[in-house]
Amino acid sequence: MCTAVGDCASRSRSNRILPHNCAIFENANCLIGSLWKPLTIVKDYPLALLDARKVKLSEAVPVDRLSHVYDNEVYYLKFDPDHQWYWIRNQAPDEVTFFKSYDSRPEAGVACELIFFKLQ
Repeated sequence: MCTAVGDCASRSRSNRILPHNCAIFENANCLIGSLWKPLTIVKDYPLALLDARKVKLSEAVPVDRLSHVYDNEVYYLKFDPDHQWYWIRNQAPDEVTFFKSYDSRPEAGVACELIFFKLQ
């Protein structure tokens, strides 16, 4: 499962992308989103997205994500039968999915979890 990006990791990512010492961004909210577009029609292993409104913060387990570029703190989620997952059957290349990876506003809730799964 892909992991939700934590606050420190997202601020670190923002600092790598945005201009350094740019005063206009100091007190700004930060939203990180992603686009997913398949190259061909998806028959197996579609992208599934978890409804973030159904995720409780107590289900998030912080883990360190280490790479040769930078280190992050991300979260794995514990299973909850109340989670609601959504996916697009036979998603085509002209169908783009946008999802929120991070939002700095506390009232915005947690980020979107995603997974690819094998269709039975």
